[in-house]
Amino acid sequence: VVRIGLVAFGVGFILMSKIDSVVAFYAVFLLIAVGSALGGFLTVNIVLVNWFERRRAQAMAFASMGNGFSGLLVPFIALGLTTFGWRDTALYSGILVLLIGLPVSHLIRHAPEPFGWAPDGARPTMGPRSSPQSGATTIQLAGGLSASEALHTSSFWLLTLGHTSALVLISALGAHLIPYLVQDVQMSVEEAARVVAMLTGLSIAGQIVGGFAGDRMDKRTVAIIGMVGHTLALILLITGDPTLILGFAALQGICWGMRGPLMMAIRADYFGRRAFATIEGFASVVTTAGLVAGPLIVGSMADAFGNYRLGFGVLAIATIAGSVAFAAARRPVAV
Repeated sequence: VVRIGLVAFGVGFILMSKIDSVVAFYAVFLLIAVGSALGGFLTVNIVLVNWFERRRAQAMAFASMGNGFSGLLVPFIALGLTTFGWRDTALYSGILVLLIGLPVSHLIRHAPEPFGWAPDGARPTMGPRSSPQSGATTIQLAGGLSASEALHTSSFWLLTLGHTSALVLISALGAHLIPYLVQDVQMSVEEAARVVAMLTGLSIAGQIVGGFAGDRMDKRTVAIIGMVGHTLALILLITGDPTLILGFAALQGICWGMRGPLMMAIRADYFGRRAFATIEGFASVVTTAGLVAGPLIVGSMADAFGNYRLGFGVLAIATIAGSVAFAAARRPVAV
């Protein structure tokens, strides 16, 4: 699945460098989106859920550092755009995805049991029931709720609501942060790119903190702290003061990194491994709607009112609602 996704992702960027119509633009972006979904966050973290239990939050946090390190490349992307143009930048980005991603994808294994292992590096009492060479996993993964049972719990929907509210913010900032900083705050493109690099770079520190804390305290508490931090960061962003915007980047980056890796770890703790991929798939239907809605909400309000501040204010309300949802999400009794 990861290899298919990476091919779609890389080829999508290569094709982007050749587009000459709006229809082609949307078609290519659809290919990129599908590739990102198949080869990215969801699939990789399903693998981590299967391989780790005792230090699951730390494992997911370390994996999520890729997001932070990628953010450090934003200034180079900005330099490429201003130096070579967007077509060449898209072309070389796609080539790099294929050259780096495909070899790494060959190291990924879906679950430990087909290879005679149990999570956390333990040896199971029974041997594997499927052949690693075949790539088929016919064994029953460790217990938990079925997908139907999970969907009938309030915890599933509350966790999904909290996660969705966070992704509304993340996607909106991804689409509109640089335009806001350039148009409303009067920063240059290079200065705005440095703010984004600072934000995503500091998310690495947040991921370390979140992974460490998530394996030692209630993950919901860490998630709530992260959501409150998102709200405060938005307030700093709305001021438009360049100094406070640096505070926004620091707070948003740390809270994003701290909260992000815990979203799937909480669901794995609540619902177990038995049907985790299916459960996560259902959750992703809702969270993806949040990813789509975030940029649309802020963009439409910016078009209607002439600036981005009101849209970011709406996102602040959404993050408050998300913190309440996490606080109300109790662990199901029968897991």
